[in-house]
Amino acid sequence: MSIINKNRLFELIVGSIISLSILLFLTVRGATNIGVILLSLIGLFLFIKGIPKNKSIISNGHFLLITIGFGALFIGTLAAQIGRNQYQISSLDGPTRIFLGLFVFILLQRVKLNLIYLLSLVIPISLFFLFIDLTYFDKVFLTNWGGRYASYFVDPNTLGGQCGIFSALAFYFFISEFRKNIFFDLIRFIGFLSGIVITFYAQSRGGWLAFISIFIFILWIERTFIYKLTKERDLNFYFYIFIFLIFCILFFSFNKMHLLARTDSIYSEIILWKDGNAKLHEGAVSSRLAMWEVSLLLSKQHFFFGFGEKYLAISVSKFYESLPSNLHDPLNILIGTGPHSDFLAKLLASGIIGAFAYIITIFIPLLLFFKFIHHTSQSLRFPARLGTAYLIGIVITGLFNETLSLKYLCSFFGFIIAIFLASIFITEPVNPHESK
Repeated sequence: MSIINKNRLFELIVGSIISLSILLFLTVRGATNIGVILLSLIGLFLFIKGIPKNKSIISNGHFLLITIGFGALFIGTLAAQIGRNQYQISSLDGPTRIFLGLFVFILLQRVKLNLIYLLSLVIPISLFFLFIDLTYFDKVFLTNWGGRYASYFVDPNTLGGQCGIFSALAFYFFISEFRKNIFFDLIRFIGFLSGIVITFYAQSRGGWLAFISIFIFILWIERTFIYKLTKERDLNFYFYIFIFLIFCILFFSFNKMHLLARTDSIYSEIILWKDGNAKLHEGAVSSRLAMWEVSLLLSKQHFFFGFGEKYLAISVSKFYESLPSNLHDPLNILIGTGPHSDFLAKLLASGIIGAFAYIITIFIPLLLFFKFIHHTSQSLRFPARLGTAYLIGIVITGLFNETLSLKYLCSFFGFIIAIFLASIFITEPVNPHESK
C-alpha cells in the first residue's frame, strides 16, 4: 500500500513547480522558462493522451478561442517571415513560449489545486524575497544602472513594470482574503509594501503608471466590497490602513527628490518633442516619443510584413536621409535598443500582421475575463478580475517597454494567463455539456 496518494503527490509536484516559477521569476535567470517547459510537457502528454475522449472539448468555442489567443503571436510572426521570405528561428522563440501556455492551461484544468489562493501567497512572498535580494545581495544596480533597482538579468524598466503589476495584485489579494488568516494577511501586506519599494526604486515611470492604473481598477471594481470592509469598522483593517498611510508619508518624505527628479521633467520633455527640438535624445520621455514617431514613419516602408528582428538595424539605417535631422539620434537609440514599445516592436519586426497578432494575444484572454468579471460566483469572478488587472498592467508597461519581446517575459505571460484561465474553467468547464 502506497504511503502517499499518487494524485496528491502529482498535485504537490505541480504546485511546487508553479510556486518556484513565480518565486524565482525575477531573481534566477531561466527558472520560469524551465517551470513552463516542464508543465507544458505534462500538459501536452495529457492532451495527446485524451484526444479520443475530448473531441467535444477541442471543438468547443471557448477552447478554440483560448488556442488562438495563445498561438496568435507565433502564427503572426511566422506569417510575416513567410511574407518577407526571410526566416529566423530565434524570433519564434518568444511566441512559442506563449503558445506553451495552452498546454499549461490543459494541465491545470486537470489538477485539483486552488491556483488563485496559491498565487495570493506566492506573489507577495516573491516580492518580499526580491526586495531582500536586491537590497542586501544582488547590488548590480549600484554600478550598472546608476542606483536604479535591477538584477543581473532584469533591467530597471522591466523590473519596475513587472513589480508594479505584482504589487497591485498583492494589494488585491490582501483585501480579498482579508481576515481569513491573520498570519497570511501579514504576509500579503508585507509583500505589497515590498513591491511598492522595488517599483519606486526601479524608477520606471511605466511601472508606476501600471501600478496606479491597476490600483484604481481594483478600487472601482471592488468598490462595494471595500465599502463593506470600511463600514464594518474592523480594527484590524483600520490598523493596516493606518500603517499604509504612515508608510506612504515617511517613504515620500525620504524620497521626495527621487520622485520629483523622475516626474518634473515630463511636461518639458513633451514640449521639446512637440517643438521638434534637436536634443530629444537627452530626456527619457522626449526620446521615447521621438522613437515612437520614427517607428511609425518606418513602419510605412514595410507595412505588411515588417523588417524582421534580425535585419531591423541594417534595414532601417538607410532611412537616415529621409528623416528630419532631429530624429536621427532617436533612430540611433531605436537601432540599439528597440522602440521601447511592445506594439511598435511587433509592427516594425512583423508589420501589421505582427501588430494584429499582438492585439489578439491580449484581446482574447481579456474578452474571456470580461465574460466572467461580474459573474455571481466568486470562484469565477475573482480570477477574471485578477486576469483583467494583470492585462491592464501588461498593456500599460507594453506602451513604454518591450514586455512581450523578451523571452522570459513571454514564458511568464503564457504561464500566468494559463493560471487565470484555468481557474475560471475548472469551475466553468470548457465543454458546456459537462456537469458543473
